[in-house]
Formats: sequence, structure tokens, C-alpha cells
Amino acid sequence: MKKLLTLLLVFCGLSMSYGDVTDDEIESYILRQSNIAFKQYINSRGTVDVPVWDEAISSAFNKLITNSGESSFNAVYAIINDSDFNAGCLPGGQFIINKGALDLFDGIIKKQLSSKKGTNASELREALIAPVIAHELGHYYNKHQFKTFIKLMELASSSPEKLAYGNIRYSIANEYEADYTGYLLLQKAGYEPDLMLVTLEIMNIINQESMKGGDINANQYFLDHPSPHKRLAKFKSGRQEYH
Repeated sequence: MKKLLTLLLVFCGLSMSYGDVTDDEIESYILRQSNIAFKQYINSRGTVDVPVWDEAISSAFNKLITNSGESSFNAVYAIINDSDFNAGCLPGGQFIINKGALDLFDGIIKKQLSSKKGTNASELREALIAPVIAHELGHYYNKHQFKTFIKLMELASSSPEKLAYGNIRYSIANEYEADYTGYLLLQKAGYEPDLMLVTLEIMNIINQESMKGGDINANQYFLDHPSPHKRLAKFKSGRQEYH
């Protein structure tokens, strides 16, 4: 996601002075550039078709958006040919899901199918991907991307040397807010909201395994987000004390 946002910053150019334009003009500009950056990103990274996941992903987007209570919009998504677990969104409503995330979920589904008779693979796919999409919609509905770019333009007008991407990444508060918003979106859409915790626990296992292997930078996702332990601790549940 960091590379995706960086690409959008390049397209935006940052040549305008923040004080010279209104927030509405900035938002309109960012939304136009969002579509360009999305196309450029998927062209450079490559996409893959995973037909078995199409129904689950489309159904999750539809349920979460339709029942959100927010203005409806047509979400556009692409499955990126990347083996890392990751997902992201751009301010114009474009979303990316790495194939690595789907591969991981496929492994979990395979184990479930072999151990529990009567398990429905389609339902499992939707239950696993819905929290990921809900989290990204949390960023979208809270306008975290737009606020990030406003901050960037303010920095550009006062201190050009501060334009390093590391200075403007999503805050930890943004990630927690996206988790909680995603939890509420799952609830409104008729999903079991604790699916958000299940997904975070899966991510925690991935993170712990990578740390055991001595490679704490194995997945970019865990460099850009608070640890799953900390994110889980924000939710009231029977697991909270442990985390």
C-alpha cells in the first residue's frame, strides 16, 4: 500500500500551493489522480484472475457498502500478483488485494474443509475476505487518504524537505479507526463482527512466524501497520487480556 500511495503522490505533482486552492478543489483533483495512479499501479505490478474468489469479494463489497449508511459508490478492485499478505485502497474508491492474501486464506479453507464435514467453501471465503475489505472501507469512509494528502500539501508549502513518504504515512490512530469502523461495517452488513478479530489473529500468526524466522521485515504489511497484538487489544473480547 505504501508504494501505491507513493505513486499517487508522484502523479499529484505537488506544484500547487495549498493556500491557493479550496479543500473541494483539492479533493476533486485527488480523486481524478487516484484513478490514474490505480491504473498505473496495476499495470506496473501485474494482476491475476482468481475466479473462485470473485463471488466472495463482490458479495462482501456489495453488502458492506449497501449497509454502511454512507453514500453508495461503485468500488473497483484488482487482485495484484504479489505473494505478500496485503490490501489497500485509494481515495477514489479503487482497491487492491494481493494474491498472497487469497493464497493464505485458501490454505485455511483447505484445512477447514478437510477437518469439518459440511463446511461451505464459498461461505468461508466471504467470511475471511469481508474483514479485510471492511478495514479498507474504514480508511475510505474516514477519508484517511484525503487527510494524508492535505497534510502533505501543507508540508509542501512550508517545508519541502519534509516530503519524504515516511513523514506522511497513515497514523496508528488511522489504523485503529479503520479496524473499529470495519467492525461496525461488518455488524451492519449482517456479518459476525468478531470476524475482524479472527482475521487479526490470523495476521498475528503470520507476524509471529516471520519473527521466529528472524525476518521481521518479511512482509511490508507489518511495517506499515501496528502489530496485530496491539490491534486485537483494542477490542473487548475474551482474548483481550492475552493480547
